[in-house]
Amino acid sequence: MTLFAFALHSSAVAILSWGIVNSVFGGAPIDIWIRTQYAGHMQFLTILGVLGTLACMSAAVLHDLTGLKAFHCAKRILLKASMPTEAIIAGVYWSLLLFYPSLILPPSNEGNIGETFSPPDIKVDMALHAVPGLALVLDFFLFETKFNKSVLPLLLGVTASYSCWAEFCASKNGFFPYPFLTLSPLPGRIGIYSAVTVIAWASFTGLNKLHS
Repeated sequence: MTLFAFALHSSAVAILSWGIVNSVFGGAPIDIWIRTQYAGHMQFLTILGVLGTLACMSAAVLHDLTGLKAFHCAKRILLKASMPTEAIIAGVYWSLLLFYPSLILPPSNEGNIGETFSPPDIKVDMALHAVPGLALVLDFFLFETKFNKSVLPLLLGVTASYSCWAEFCASKNGFFPYPFLTLSPLPGRIGIYSAVTVIAWASFTGLNKLHS
């Protein structure tokens, strides 16, 4: 175990855990409203992505402490799935929040597009939408070897799973967790799901090629 690796992994676990707790139980109006819906916060790719990253960093901590190969294998699998997923989350979230916030922030009028809730507290926002991707990329370049196999089959599985989950939750709630999906008809949503898969694949492939 190196002290720096343990410090990175344990710090990530602490920050991500804090972010999830303060998002789900922090008492902000947006979080209280989300809890009234089917699946609550678990319908959001952001939360699912943070949980995946948290599992990855937790496996890394266990490997740092024990040196067991099983924990490292688990971390590698989770890293391969989580790093491109976080690229989608960070890329879509920050670009829309800065330029088209009404397309990413849930509406405050029971699902109709219009006035939106305020963004989360900046510290919570960073813990959910910036720290996960940063922690994964740092871990990949500092402590991991590059991947030899394509990530595309795994990405297709992740994207298809979330797409089906989002569609199912929307059938229960009457609207999607993200307004840009609510505004899009089915062909448009299929296009969005396909586009983000390509973006995730391209980002992962680019990072993998940059790895020495």
